[in-house]
Amino acid sequence: MMYTISAQSYVVEVYVAVENKITTTYMNYVPTTYTGNKRQLAQDNISKDVQYALAEVNKLLSTLSLYGVNVDLRLRKLDFLTTNVLTTYMAGTTNTVNSASGKITFQNWLLQTSAFTTYSYDFALLLTGADLYGTGGSTESSNTNIGSVCNGVSGVSIAEFQGTYRDVVSLAHAIGFMLGANNDDATSTYIMSPYNYATQPKRWSYSGITAAYMKLFFSQLSPNCLLTTNSQSTRLTVSYGTYTGDELNPDIVCQRALGTKQTSFCRTLSPLNGDAVCSQIYCRVPGTLTCTAIFPSDGTPCNRQKRCNSGTCQPDSTAATQNLDPNCVWGDQTTLELPSVPYIGSCPGFVALYKPINCYVTSLQQQCCGTCKQYYTGRVGCEYGDKSLDCTKYTKASVCPYYGNTLCCGYCYGYMGKRSILDGIGQPRVNITITPPVNPRGVIGQEHKDRISGPH
Repeated sequence: MMYTISAQSYVVEVYVAVENKITTTYMNYVPTTYTGNKRQLAQDNISKDVQYALAEVNKLLSTLSLYGVNVDLRLRKLDFLTTNVLTTYMAGTTNTVNSASGKITFQNWLLQTSAFTTYSYDFALLLTGADLYGTGGSTESSNTNIGSVCNGVSGVSIAEFQGTYRDVVSLAHAIGFMLGANNDDATSTYIMSPYNYATQPKRWSYSGITAAYMKLFFSQLSPNCLLTTNSQSTRLTVSYGTYTGDELNPDIVCQRALGTKQTSFCRTLSPLNGDAVCSQIYCRVPGTLTCTAIFPSDGTPCNRQKRCNSGTCQPDSTAATQNLDPNCVWGDQTTLELPSVPYIGSCPGFVALYKPINCYVTSLQQQCCGTCKQYYTGRVGCEYGDKSLDCTKYTKASVCPYYGNTLCCGYCYGYMGKRSILDGIGQPRVNITITPPVNPRGVIGQEHKDRISGPH
């Protein structure tokens, strides 16, 4: 497909309505000790995340400039609703909405509230707390009137809002539709792929095919509202250095993605650092031994002096990453769940109860890297002290000549007998065996990879 390079710039102004259900969800994550206005704090946090998401979408839109398409997304108005727009749920469900019907409901709501007359936006976006379901029987993250920008109340899109990086990918896809593009073919891994997965190598940019669609659409758009800009629209400039929300915290991202506080980032399945963690991370499915993959946020710390950027771990000069331990970037597992012990609690509590010997177990060391660091000796072969709990039951003279460099390397560290050859004469030799660590069997597999169905 042929196209010509154009220097024309287009500004897209979006009116964003946030359902009350999202505010209520964010209020559930406000600490119980907070004494201020919880609703206001929740909305402040939503505002941070919405602006961060839209700024990230702008980064993705900037990849169109390679093909001569210059698009800048700006926020015309962020409107927090005291009600929910989508309230008609599919039969047998309590929170599932048919996306096509929901889109029409939103259009009617815009007419009733005179939102377009008030704000003169280029298109309207409803962020919903409902689960969207397609007519074809698949889950959908959004539903958009294709090529409807500059078309008054018909220029609409509805989208699920999690407060995770999945929103960025979903909104970038929806805005592609809004600006006249269509899905790429089934083999594409670009943003407009029919299905968006966290591991797709080109999900950080739009394809040349998408750019061609947009160029044709812009050339036929009349009137072209993208050539004028309201002075009250906000240019989105949020960056890793200025963003103060929670989307760079994998534990909170997991809670939002799975919709429960009873989950956390899986340290055992997820890589601890590097490029892999910038592609996808895993979250514990509550009540199971499995984890499910989700989108990590761009900007997430991934190593010392590095952050995730477009799917890879790249150099970063901000203070937040300067002193990170590459093997313990995010610290201990928030909640340690070991059904085989059984144990549910904190890493410090577990190691205090079952001793540092368990830090020799790789899966436990990964989950409790912060706690195990406190017991780390730095001595090769004796990193966490004794490898048997029986050592201290005996005198050093009884055990150290035989086990000082192996099972009792911690108890016997620095021990020197009076007579190195004859030491222990007159005392029975004790037999010490390795004390099996508590079996901290945790995650044993993984669930499905998170998928975003292509919005319509």
